[in-house]
Amino acid sequence: MKCLISCGGNLANLMPDQQKMVRAFEALDLRVSIDPYMSNSARVADYIIPPTMQYERADLPVSAYGFAFFPESWVAYAPALLRPPKDSDLIEEWYFFWALAKRLGKTIRFGETVLDMQVPPTTDQLLALRAQHRWRRWKRSRNTHPARSSMTPTTSSCRHGRKLPTPSI
Repeated sequence: MKCLISCGGNLANLMPDQQKMVRAFEALDLRVSIDPYMSNSARVADYIIPPTMQYERADLPVSAYGFAFFPESWVAYAPALLRPPKDSDLIEEWYFFWALAKRLGKTIRFGETVLDMQVPPTTDQLLALRAQHRWRRWKRSRNTHPARSSMTPTTSSCRHGRKLPTPSI
């Protein structure tokens, strides 16, 4: 391996032998860290890409059945509440990977959709695709696992009744 792109994780602290992990990072030709904090992984990175923070981007938090103490599956669209600081270099994590794939002449399959590699999708379009994909997976699992038929479906509306935008990719 010659390159490592770390997105939102502090891999240098992940292993019990942190010094060995840092030596492994330093042996790479290229290290990129997408991280809002100067973590140990970011300290050894060649490039640090600052992402937008939790309230600066729309998101689609989800819960799988029985995970994290929730008895039912749920999804809740969360719009961006703040704008990133003016003239900042912040980007959304997904955009970094989309732009890299575009420059390499690759395509991205997002769920069941192949993304347009000429015009970037919006965050809301990606979230709507994610919600649709989760709904299809729930329907398939319900058909193949009769014991789970009582699960509450994950839908593309939030708790307050607002609908997600329809994907137009």
